Amino acid sequence: MLRIKYLQILYYISLMLTFFTTFVIIIIPGTHANFYVGLLAWLLLYVACFFSNKKHFLDFTKLVFCQIPVKYWLIYLSYILVSTFLHILLGHYKIYPSYYIVRFKDFFIASILIYFLPILSIYLRINIIKILRFFVCMLLFVYIFGLIEYIASLYNVNLVLHIINFFTNARQSMYFDILDTIVKNRVHSLFSEPSALAQFIFIIMPLPINLFFSKYKLFENALTNLIVKKTLMPLTLILLLLTKSPIYLILCFIEFFILVVIVKFQYIKKHIIQVSCTTFILLTLLIFVSSSLLNDILINNTIFSRIQITLDCLGDFKKFSQLEISLATRIVSYVNQIKVFLENFLFGVGMYNAECYLNNKFLNSPLPLTIENYYAYYRNNLLVDLNRSLVYSTLSELGMIGFIIYNFFVIKNMIILRKIKKYYVAIEKCFVHSFYQIILMIIIISFYNLNIETPIIWIIFGFVLVFLFMLKSRRNK
Repeated sequence: MLRIKYLQILYYISLMLTFFTTFVIIIIPGTHANFYVGLLAWLLLYVACFFSNKKHFLDFTKLVFCQIPVKYWLIYLSYILVSTFLHILLGHYKIYPSYYIVRFKDFFIASILIYFLPILSIYLRINIIKILRFFVCMLLFVYIFGLIEYIASLYNVNLVLHIINFFTNARQSMYFDILDTIVKNRVHSLFSEPSALAQFIFIIMPLPINLFFSKYKLFENALTNLIVKKTLMPLTLILLLLTKSPIYLILCFIEFFILVVIVKFQYIKKHIIQVSCTTFILLTLLIFVSSSLLNDILINNTIFSRIQITLDCLGDFKKFSQLEISLATRIVSYVNQIKVFLENFLFGVGMYNAECYLNNKFLNSPLPLTIENYYAYYRNNLLVDLNRSLVYSTLSELGMIGFIIYNFFVIKNMIILRKIKKYYVAIEKCFVHSFYQIILMIIIISFYNLNIETPIIWIIFGFVLVFLFMLKSRRNK
């Protein structure tokens, strides 16, 4: 029998590696070796847990599968499997099999291996506070990594850049080499591209904000607790600026305003002097850190200019598709997915099959195509939906029935968090509240650009399962 401490070490490694395969899980031969390391660690962890104590592991698995969120999850996965099988029988899947194998592999790894990763902490008798601390530390690592990447890129420190590209899912190392200018001098940290990091920040932002205002301790050491809780939010804002993503900048600003100014109004009113001093210090720090970069960040072809381009091109999509390629590509993808949904309302065209369905219609798109669309089409001879929106892709591929089943699962997770929040106290309550808000952010951003195989989605849903399971366990004691 494997000793529990070795399994716990393997668990922390597995949880850490989920951050090294963030967002892009598609495997291109010769790249993304870090994904294979993560997959190996996850599989090894589950197998090791099983053989450490077979009866105990099976009994624990039965308890987990009795939880309400898992039942909804099973319905969702069952529908995907059944609908996929039926579409195969009807001959709707026509692209080469390896294409579908890769895509389905990505989904099932995220929705199974990563989803159940948080709950394994209970089986391995790891205190939930330790897992939450580790999760926060990994957020800090993502941000600090991004800062190092930006500074190295700004001053052309090639050795550091080579090391970073070796360990991360850099979009430039995969494909789209001709579009390097789009991501040049923009931070993507461990993510595939800057907008993916900005998306991650949008989703996770409630946690740094709630920790910043929380009076409860996360770390036992007072200094560590203060540094981590008070630096996570400003780092979040700095990294958001450095992604230079205009849409996410606007979305995150609105989100930040609502969560801080409105939700935390009573706290600000009660601690006006403390908040004012802290705000002054943070602004001073932000200006000091980025003083040499402000011209690059805010003026020359970056945030403000890209927002201005977007506003100037309203009503002229052809011009817009040439000047703001990334956003235009997303819009083209969404419009075509809506067409697919309207023509296949109830059951869709099959998971990951919208590209095949649109293959013959791609060049007749109702909107002008961007350089990304053309490059993808002529490279693969199919509409590679590089900017999948969870809402539109679910509607087009799984139909209205699949869309309803998925949303039942998501909403049920929110309802559970809302109900169990009152039973938790201190820092645990802060995380329950944060995860509730994070799921709300997932729902919102699903209308813009979010893949169903994005690991952070399933990690958060996995934590919902942990808090529900913990509550029932404590009541039974």
